[in-house]
Amino acid sequence: MNRSRAAINILLSALTTMVLLYFLLTSVPRAELRAVFLSYRREMLYLYGALSLLALVLRAYRYRIFFRSLLGHADVPSIRSLIILTGIRNAFVDFLPARLGELSYFVVLQRLGVRLTAAVSTFGLGLVLDIAVLAGICLVLFIYFLFSRWVSNTTAPDVMEAVFGSNSHTELMLLAIVLIVVIGFGTLSVYADRVLTFLSRHFEKYGALSHREQTWLRRFAHRLAESSVRLAKDLEAVRVSGAYPTLVFLTVGLRLIKYGSLYVLLLGVLHGLEIGVGSVHPFIAFVAFLFAETSASLPASGIMGFGTYEAIWTLIFRLSDVQIASQKVLAIGFSIHVITQVFSYTIGILSLLFAASYQRGNQPSTSDSVHNDTTVQGR
Repeated sequence: MNRSRAAINILLSALTTMVLLYFLLTSVPRAELRAVFLSYRREMLYLYGALSLLALVLRAYRYRIFFRSLLGHADVPSIRSLIILTGIRNAFVDFLPARLGELSYFVVLQRLGVRLTAAVSTFGLGLVLDIAVLAGICLVLFIYFLFSRWVSNTTAPDVMEAVFGSNSHTELMLLAIVLIVVIGFGTLSVYADRVLTFLSRHFEKYGALSHREQTWLRRFAHRLAESSVRLAKDLEAVRVSGAYPTLVFLTVGLRLIKYGSLYVLLLGVLHGLEIGVGSVHPFIAFVAFLFAETSASLPASGIMGFGTYEAIWTLIFRLSDVQIASQKVLAIGFSIHVITQVFSYTIGILSLLFAASYQRGNQPSTSDSVHNDTTVQGR
C-alpha cells in the first residue's frame, strides 16, 4: 500500500512538473532565460557555494550534538559520516516530492549502526527547533518590513534623520522590539519540553473521548500524545546535557545562512541585469524563498520542485507589487532554482561516492577472510 501510494505521488509530481513548467516557461522567451543565466556575477556564485558548504558542515555538527546528548559518546557517528549523511539527505529531499527524501536520513543512519529510535528522536528534535527558530526569524523580519514601510511613507525629515542618524531613538525602539521577540522565542525554545508535556496531556484528554464517531480522531490524538511525550523526554535530556543553547544557536545560524545564501544569488542576478537592489525588499525575497522552498512539502509538488517552486515564486512577487516584469521574475526564480538544484545534486552524488568508497574500505578483503577461515580451521 505504501509503495503504491509513493508511486502515485511520484506520478502526480511528474505530471505537475510537466504541466506547470510548460505553462510557465512558454510565457518566457528563450532569449530572456539565456540572458538571466548569463548575467550572474561569478563571485556571488562562489559565495553561495561557500555558504552552502558551511551550512552542510554546521548541520552535520548539529546532528552530532543531538546524538551525543541522546546516546552519549560511545555510539555517535563520526563527523565525516554525518557530513556524508547530510549531503545525501539534502539531495534526496530536493529531488523527491512531499519530503519523501527524508527517508534517506533513516536509511543512511541504519547503515551507520544507529538505532531507529535515536534516528527518529534526532529528526523530531531538529524539526521542532527548525520550526521554532523559523517562526522567530519570520516575526523579526515582519517587524522590520512594517517599520521600513512606515519610514518610507513618512515625509517628516526628522523621522528619516532619526532612522539613519547616529543618535536614533526610533532605531533603539526597533532594536528593543526585536530583542524582546528574540528573548521570547529563546525562552520558548528552552522550555519546549514543558510545552510539549502540556500539549500531550490535552491530546490524551481528547483521545479519551468515548464518541464512536471520533474513532480516527481518537487514534490520531493518542499518537500526538505519545509523540509529544517522547519529544518532551528527548528535549529534557538535551537540555540537561547543556547542549540546548548551542543547538538553538546553530539552528538560527543554519536558517540565516540558508536564506542568506539564496539572497546572495538574487543579488548576483539583479546586479547582472542592472536592476536596483532596492526594487526587491529583503522581507519580500525571504517570503518568496520560504514559500517556494516549502512547496516541496506539498503532496503533489513537482519532481525536484520544478513547477510549483516557480509558480509560488512568481505569485509572491506579483502580490507584492514588485516593479519587475513578470517574465523576468519567472526567469530569475527558475535560474535560482536550477543553480541550487545543480549544487545540491553535485554534493549528493559526491557524498554517495564517498559513502560507497568508505563502505568498501571498511569491508575485509577476500584474501583476509580466506586467511581468517584457514586460521580458524587450523585451530
